[in-house]
Amino acid sequence: MAFDAGKFLKTPDLEGFDNLKKEELVLLAKHLKLDFKVSMRKQIIKNLVIDKLVDAEILGEEALELKVENIGRL
Repeated sequence: MAFDAGKFLKTPDLEGFDNLKKEELVLLAKHLKLDFKVSMRKQIIKNLVIDKLVDAEILGEEALELKVENIGRL
């Protein structure tokens, strides 16, 4: 089944978010109109989406624990 960003945002869940594949994160980032490039590493896109979802109060601040800061070492 194809990932539906709008449907996900209506009933977001942290565990489901953490398990998204890069392609799904890209669709979610596009839906949120984030400034990113598909060539970026998955974790960078994930961090951008987390910041947006926490700022918009779609996900709680516990989502910030999923961010990785030193991405250059991945």
